[in-house]
Parts: sequence; C-alpha cells; structure tokens
Amino acid sequence: MKTRPLFGLRHASRLQASLVTLFLTVGLPVVSRAADIVKANNATALDTAGSWTGAALPATTDVALFTNGSGATAPIGTGLTVAGLRYTNAAAYNITVGSGSLTVGTSGIDLSAATANHIISAPLVLSADQPWNVAASRFLTMSGATGFNQSSFGVTQNGGGTVQFSPTTGTPASAATGSFTVNKGILNLNAVTTAPTFANVTNILSPNTPLILGGGGLTITEGANVGLYTQNFNGLAINSGQSTATQTRGSNSQVIQDFHAVTRTVGGTINFGGAGSTSSGYKFGNGANGIVGGFMTYGNTDFMRFVSGTNLNDTGDSAAAYTADTWGTTTNTNVTA
Repeated sequence: MKTRPLFGLRHASRLQASLVTLFLTVGLPVVSRAADIVKANNATALDTAGSWTGAALPATTDVALFTNGSGATAPIGTGLTVAGLRYTNAAAYNITVGSGSLTVGTSGIDLSAATANHIISAPLVLSADQPWNVAASRFLTMSGATGFNQSSFGVTQNGGGTVQFSPTTGTPASAATGSFTVNKGILNLNAVTTAPTFANVTNILSPNTPLILGGGGLTITEGANVGLYTQNFNGLAINSGQSTATQTRGSNSQVIQDFHAVTRTVGGTINFGGAGSTSSGYKFGNGANGIVGGFMTYGNTDFMRFVSGTNLNDTGDSAAAYTADTWGTTTNTNVTA
C-alpha cells in the first residue's frame, strides 16, 4: 500500500520556518556598523558630500579615512561629526578652520598606520570616551586659536608617538573635566608658538583635567620671552609603569606644573626633569616637608622633595642626605641607592 505524504505536517513546518524568518527580520533591531568614508583628493570643505569619494558624506557612526589619495588639506566648513578619524597618509594632512567644529566619537583618532605627522587646526570637540593611537615617531598636533573641548569625556593615548597641543593665541582652555591618560608616548603642551602673541600662558589643557600616567610622559615646551606658563591639573594618578614629566624653556620664560593631589597604584614610578631653577618646577597639593616618596625621582638620581609654599624642582634629596641619622642598638640598614 502506498503511503501518502503528511501534508499537514509539511505545511506546519513551512509555517514555523516562515514565523522564525519573520521574527529574525522584524522582531530584532537592525545593527548598523561604522564604515570607513574616504576623503577625496580635493580641498572641498569636509561638511560637503563632494569632499568624499562617492559623494558620501560621513555619518556620525562612520570613520573619516585619510589616505595617500586624500590631498593635503581641507577646511572643516560648518562642522562635521564622525565616530573617528583614521590616517594612513604618507604626507601630512591639515584639517583647517571654518565656521564649525570637528566632533569625534568613540572610535577616536588613529595614526597607528600613519607614516607622516598630521594637524587639526579646526576646533576639536569630543562626544565620547575614546582612544588616540599615535605611532612611534609620529606627531598629532592640535593647533589653531580656539582650543580643545574635551567636555567630560576621557582620552586614552596609546602608541609611541606624540600628541601635541600647540595653540597659536591665548584663548583659555575649556572648562572640561574629562581625564587624559597617557599609557605610551608623550603628551606635549607646546607654548612655543604663542610668543610673542601673549605673555603669561595659563592652562593649554583645562585645569579641571585629571592627568593619568601609566608608562607615558608629559612634556611642556615653552619658547623664549613668553613669561610664566602655568598648567594646572585636577590631580596626577601614577599607574603601573615608568612615567616621566619634564619641561623645556627658552630664555626669560618660566614653567610651573601644578598637579595638586598625587595618587599611585602598585608598580607606578615617575621621574621628573628639566626644572633647573627656583622659578620653574612642579607643585603638589599633598605632602609634608621632606621626601615625597621613593616612587618619585628627579633626574633619575634624586628623590623629589616637598617644600611648603614652593615649587618642586631639582632640589630633591639624594640618598646621601640620610646617612647622618643616629642609629639605635638594634639592627639597622643604610639605603644608599
């Protein structure tokens, strides 16, 4: 006897499959993924579709990609908001000023594959916590007259290169509260280009910025005849790793780096350098007269010393300063290095 196909069961299976397909296509949210939108080889303002290959203006979820075929410069226009910037150029690129700002989100700024230095002269605004990755021997420079609006968002610097803030006028820093973390490479606050536009520079970065060093370095560079440059931070956190802080100055110029309170995690050390005078140096809001801690050194030879009401500079205490202690009858140990 021939068996008949089970039409009811077969039809039920098709119905189930259709319902599953409908659920997957309708019931679940559509996930959009960031795309790389490549800058075309022209100097058209970045807020214009014609500035980009395929006339595709980057969306807020996209990454703006600058390649060897992207030219050398373009203005920001009325403004552009993207998830991030990525550079693979072999020649320098400069995003110049317009009437608006460049806003960067969660993807941050990526120079890990760049073989040239790059400049952002347009006002830079952050819309999220983000990484900045700058390859060794490369510079990412924030220039221009209007500063840097970090808001409450944090920057984490990686890579072995240099992030440089180099304003051309005395526009005060924003009231940003976001942290700046340097895990590798150098954060350079450069007051060289300010002279002689204005004297007595204060806070290229916001004084409300917590600075976190975890193996990277902070450098302040000041030109001649600038006067006094004071950079305040809302605390210095020293994470695991060997960090540095230094300053270089031209003649008739002074630098004071005021970190306020200092905290440290296990494995963190920092070496200071470049003060060289009683009118320039480093200040902290916590500590008592005397040595600050064995994790803070000056010139890789002396311990940093806190002196109330003055700067911390190269008058640190060396191990030799502690050899005149009076010892008791119990076992004692001299630490000489």
